Amino acid sequence: MTYPEQAGDEPLKQAQKEAALAKAKAERIEAEKQIAEGERAIQQARRNLTLERKETTAAQVDELKSLTGLTETSATSIALPSGGLTIGEGVVFPQILDSVNQQLRSLIQQWLSDQVNLQSSHLIIYQEQDARAIHHYRLLLDQMQSLHKATELVFQRIQQIIRRANAWLENQPLAESQNVGIGLIAVPALASGIVKSVADLVQLFKKEVDIRSQSSLLTEEDAVALLQKEALRAGLKLEIYYPKLYPVYKTGVTSPFVEQWHSLAQSLQLAVEAAGNGPELLKRLQTWADRDERRFRLQQLTQEWNDLQAALTVIQTTHTQLKQEATQENALMIQPLEQLSQLLMNNSAYHLRLQVSSQGAYQITKRLWRNAVIEYHASVELNYMLFQSDGQLIRADKLSSRASFT
Repeated sequence: MTYPEQAGDEPLKQAQKEAALAKAKAERIEAEKQIAEGERAIQQARRNLTLERKETTAAQVDELKSLTGLTETSATSIALPSGGLTIGEGVVFPQILDSVNQQLRSLIQQWLSDQVNLQSSHLIIYQEQDARAIHHYRLLLDQMQSLHKATELVFQRIQQIIRRANAWLENQPLAESQNVGIGLIAVPALASGIVKSVADLVQLFKKEVDIRSQSSLLTEEDAVALLQKEALRAGLKLEIYYPKLYPVYKTGVTSPFVEQWHSLAQSLQLAVEAAGNGPELLKRLQTWADRDERRFRLQQLTQEWNDLQAALTVIQTTHTQLKQEATQENALMIQPLEQLSQLLMNNSAYHLRLQVSSQGAYQITKRLWRNAVIEYHASVELNYMLFQSDGQLIRADKLSSRASFT
């Protein structure tokens, strides 16, 4: 059974409970607020302390600067090594130059030790332009000799015709020579070939030379210089010639070109003088040829004479053109070539072709707490070909050397 008093207490208790909960919540909120304010106070205190420290440090620094006189400089960043390897090429370091020179010296010594048959020899350093010029020069000499022989042949045939004509006029027996015109057919082609050979030979000295630098630390001149020095050191009696820098010149040496020129001029003069008697003889033979048999013989003789005159005219024209080409300037250019050609005709003469190449590189290794380390690399290659005077290649090789050092 429920009493009225008890029924009226339930709302009261519920209200009291809610009031207690609201009070506890308000107290918790107040506590949290006080905690947050405390944290803010602590952070502010920390900031104030840091600021005080900075101000103290700045004051100390300023005091130190005033005492030492130092000024503030901007800080520079330190580049830390990445652990990689830096490699450079084409930089000429003295260490690399010393290495390639020493390597080339060793290769020259190695080459000389293999050339036991070069004792007391003439060694001419090969140049491509000289080789081509010598070929043209020797071809020209052969052609001039052939033209000289043709001129002598024309002179002999003219004399034969004159003797035959005089024998006919005097009714004296004379042995008939056969094939008077043989050997003269090639005179026009030979003459034009000589003029072209002279022009080609002179042109070789007038061509432009384009010299371009290469990424090589050594040159042919370096190889020749070391070759001469090491040959002397090895006791080899070698006569080394380097026409590229200094032409071959020996006193008291005759010039085959000049000798051929004078011989050709003398033979031509004799032929021209002998041919001057021809027209008068042919005219006298017109009255002598009073029969068919004589007229036939005169016709053959006249044809032979005309062939000789044509050949002689070609030779005269060629001689005139040669005189125009054989200027003093051209003769001076041909003279060293002549002596070089004569030197190469010696059985103890050799043509040496040298090609030298070299490369240098360096590498730098970087570390943070050590000094940088530079390592050098150098390599040399020596290519040679040795020719006899007749152009035969008798020896050839490619020598190489490499070195690395720090």
